[in-house]
Amino acid sequence: MLPHIEAYYALSDLSVSLIFLVGPAGYILAASSNALIHTRFGQRGIACAAPVLHLVSAVVLALHPPFPLLLLAFAGVGLGSAWLDGSWCAWAGAMGNANTVSGLLHGSFSAGAGVGPVVAGLMLARERGRGGGGDVGGGEWYSWFWVLVSDINTYDEHDGLYWSSSVRNQDFSFLVLLT
Repeated sequence: MLPHIEAYYALSDLSVSLIFLVGPAGYILAASSNALIHTRFGQRGIACAAPVLHLVSAVVLALHPPFPLLLLAFAGVGLGSAWLDGSWCAWAGAMGNANTVSGLLHGSFSAGAGVGPVVAGLMLARERGRGGGGDVGGGEWYSWFWVLVSDINTYDEHDGLYWSSSVRNQDFSFLVLLT
């Protein structure tokens, strides 16, 4: 996706590589703010703030703002991911088989980190091969972020279940039980 962002904003390789620096900056900010959020808002503070931050960042990225705001959105993704990463690691550490659970958790993350860029590259290459000019599903590189925004999970208080908004009122085989 970086070559498409680089072309869209007419950036050099050096400028577009700033994306790789703002994610860790979000992690550093999370490391210094995690204790404060847990103290003031508890576990629910992280459980609410991190997904909201991911949602806001995805909307900003989908709107393809000027490049400095794009960097800020990627920093927001890093911040939200770090908050969730720390929470999941604490959860795994409290389990009976902490080493196994932690290994599965981090193995899943590593598999996604390895496969995700390949899948994204194949999607862009496939569309480019069809004359789409590197488009994702008929749109530009940023249209992928609308896919992320559109599939936000919502909680139904009546049933006590999490539903994916894209399958609400549809076939119940897509139901994800998280309670």
